[in-house]
Amino acid sequence: MNISTNLIKQFSETFQISSSLEDFEVFETKCLLETIKIPDETLLADCLNIFGVADACTVYVNIDESDDDISFFKGADFEKFKTSLEVGIRGIEASTVIEIKIRVDKKVVENQLNVYSISDFETYLTNFTTADLIAFFSEKINLYENLIFKSRGFHQSSYSASIGFVNDETANEPGFFLQKTIRLGRLKNIQSSTHAIALSDKLIIPEDFQFNQNLPGLLKAILEKLEFTLIIIAVFDITHLSGDELTFRINGYKGIDGLVDLNSTPIESCVQEYKKIYNWIHESGNLIDKLGLARNIISLHLNSSNDLSFSGNMFSSILSAYKVYEKQNIKQYIEIRNKLSDQLIDYNKRANTIVEGFASTFQKSALSVLTLFSSIIALKVLGNTNTSSNFVVYSSLFSIVIIIISFVYMLMSRTESFEQKDRYIKSYQNFKDRYTDLLNTEDINRILNEDKEFNADIKYIDKKIKSYTVLWSIVLATIIAFIAIYFLKETMDEINAVMNDYPNL
Repeated sequence: MNISTNLIKQFSETFQISSSLEDFEVFETKCLLETIKIPDETLLADCLNIFGVADACTVYVNIDESDDDISFFKGADFEKFKTSLEVGIRGIEASTVIEIKIRVDKKVVENQLNVYSISDFETYLTNFTTADLIAFFSEKINLYENLIFKSRGFHQSSYSASIGFVNDETANEPGFFLQKTIRLGRLKNIQSSTHAIALSDKLIIPEDFQFNQNLPGLLKAILEKLEFTLIIIAVFDITHLSGDELTFRINGYKGIDGLVDLNSTPIESCVQEYKKIYNWIHESGNLIDKLGLARNIISLHLNSSNDLSFSGNMFSSILSAYKVYEKQNIKQYIEIRNKLSDQLIDYNKRANTIVEGFASTFQKSALSVLTLFSSIIALKVLGNTNTSSNFVVYSSLFSIVIIIISFVYMLMSRTESFEQKDRYIKSYQNFKDRYTDLLNTEDINRILNEDKEFNADIKYIDKKIKSYTVLWSIVLATIIAFIAIYFLKETMDEINAVMNDYPNL
């Protein structure tokens, strides 16, 4: 029953719906009345409240094909409407034409849109060509990302990747909507592996029309046709959609060019098979290999080039062929896996080399400084008993210069080690990227153990550089303290000697 029926009954019990339509923005129904009465204000308000809060519903009454309608809407002055209606129906005859039009201007609120007549909305969608429908839903998905159609006519909730059909009297249920990043990734895969002209400027994928529950009648057929069309576009090599005509080429074991009228293609009988193939291609594994294999098998099973029907079980054949393909390529896979593992060991050695290089510079610097101070101590011990003041000053200054050089050398070595670490990181990333042509990202990450060894090497490098830097700094600080004590002690000894020689000073 039309949702506007109760509203019309407030004016007359005998009426006939003359026209009804609904699109994305407007719901409108017109009725011819045999008689008309003044409606009750409270009951009329209750009927208007049935329509969505954000939707604007207006009742237009036209008597005897007048140029001016008597209108009423929620919040309007009922007494004024009542007076105008009383004047209009005064003296009407049995042959007088009485028409009521109910118009609802709809709005999308929180990604939800009311549908008041499913059959009229279905009729609205059938007036589109397939190409126009794809453009229509692409525009809505791009604008709202997720869109829920609410109606009392939907007996169960049904969701796809971006669209929901729910009963407006039930509580909202969680949908199965895709995140935008996932959608863009899937669309990128389709566009990179096919010549899909129809999707070149669209933000729409087959998952947008893969619903978790069956939809009612004609709506299911309309959306199923869109799903089927998008799957063919995503799987075949070259496609072009014009109106309801889909031109395609598939390069498999056989090259097939075809043209199909989507309105006459037996979609319902074959969409599920194509859906299995599409989902299998994109769920995991190497996209290009699986897509090429699927095209080979599809080209062998197609009955003709003008309806896309097929004989046999294409999906089972594809799975069997893929098992054979995997067995043929398992040796190569193992070789690549072993090569990756060997190179991972090489990267571990490179990490150790970076640390060993920094440690070696520390050892050389420390050895040089210690040799210097050993020489100074030897000169002091083996030389004259009374060390000259010049020796103390010059040996101290020379030691400070050596320490400064050692400190600068430490900073340079530290910088060089970090530069080597950065090159090591970039080299590792390039190493992974080189194998993306042979393996998918998931396989590479699994073989490389999710980069655990690499991350451990980076932490090891950072830890060792930090440790040797701290140790180097401690050694230099200790030597500086020793020089200071040595210089102060020698200076105080010299002052005390002077005071002893000249006690009267």
